[in-house]
Amino acid sequence: MTAWSTQFVPKTLRFCRLCGKETPHELREGSGMVVTVCVGCVERAMTYELDRE
Repeated sequence: MTAWSTQFVPKTLRFCRLCGKETPHELREGSGMVVTVCVGCVERAMTYELDRE
């Protein structure tokens, strides 16, 4: 997977089916696929993983 700096990640505003909100999404590329990832859901998942200790 390509590691991109946060300032260079393309972002778009979309509706997220997981959180049910209109949020910014990042476009991420890896293994020949391009996906949109909800920024809010990723941040929530990352903080959950950090708080598990």
